[in-house]
Amino acid sequence: MAFTTKAHGITTPQTNFATRKLAFVVVDMNTDVATDYNTIGSLFQRAVQGIQQIAEIYALGQPSGQYFYHGIYNKKTRYHYSTNKLCYT
Repeated sequence: MAFTTKAHGITTPQTNFATRKLAFVVVDMNTDVATDYNTIGSLFQRAVQGIQQIAEIYALGQPSGQYFYHGIYNKKTRYHYSTNKLCYT
């Protein structure tokens, strides 16, 4: 996995494994998403569906507590330096 250096020394992990350039993101839901994550209508399912509306998901991790990760492609994904967050536009 490569790291692309951004302004101010911030790096974004990226890879190309027979796909477009992917960004790997850890999502902090600030509430438990691991409990019953595989049931229909769970908070995890709704979060994933929300991400699918704005990006192509190539990898999705099993949630652990309030966190989960995903590998996405979205040509409009960018790092917002003032908030230190990855933004989807």
